[in-house]
Amino acid sequence: MQVNNRTNIPYTAGQSMKVISGFSQDENGRWKPNIIDGGKCSFAEIIDSAEAERSWMGELASTPYSYRINKGYNAEENSISLVPGMRARLSNGYQLVIENGMVRSYGNIHNVAAGFESNDLASALGTLIKVANGQTRISIFHFDPQYDKYAEKALQAFGVDTSRPFIINESKFYIDGRGKIREWGK
Repeated sequence: MQVNNRTNIPYTAGQSMKVISGFSQDENGRWKPNIIDGGKCSFAEIIDSAEAERSWMGELASTPYSYRINKGYNAEENSISLVPGMRARLSNGYQLVIENGMVRSYGNIHNVAAGFESNDLASALGTLIKVANGQTRISIFHFDPQYDKYAEKALQAFGVDTSRPFIINESKFYIDGRGKIREWGK
């Protein structure tokens, strides 16, 4: 993320700070930062939140999904087309919405724990969609060790049975014995 209004300030080691972790929409459709306790750190980076939001939104949405054919969901084949416009409700009250180049989570911004989980699910699913579309490699997906768990939960919200091989946007995947999402035949 490229943000111009950054200020690094000294911070007393061992104290906690609050940081922004993504954005969620409120009931009026306005974007609000998800503020969380960032834990203990030795410095803080203060970012102009309006500029950070513009940069974050522009960077993630800058590469639209290349797969646009919606063949729907086929339970027998365990296949689904994950394309812009699709949405799924999560058990935590949030929902995942596939947009042009990213998956976003929408929900009650006051439920911080659910917001964290939903943002993680959206991020992992968005990256997996780009893997399925051939826009990035699975190695990028596995850069974050939690992505497999988050993507699996997001896929289940869309009705995919992750206990057997599944197809996303005509690309075949399976979950190996260690819980890692793998491309079929690779």
